[in-house]
Amino acid sequence: METSFLKTIRNSVKYWYIPLLVGIFFVVVAIVVFSSPAGSLMALSLLFALSFY
Repeated sequence: METSFLKTIRNSVKYWYIPLLVGIFFVVVAIVVFSSPAGSLMALSLLFALSFY
C-alpha cells in the first residue's frame, strides 16, 4: 500500500521539467528587460493600465 508521501513525491518528480522551463523563460525575460529598459517600461505601464481597466 502506498503512503501519501510516496504519492506526493511521485507526482512531483513526474513533472520535473515544468519548473525548469518556467525558470528558463524568466531568465530570457530578464535579459530582454535589461537590454531594452524603455520598451520594458512601456510594456509594464500598458500591462498595469489594462489590469486596472
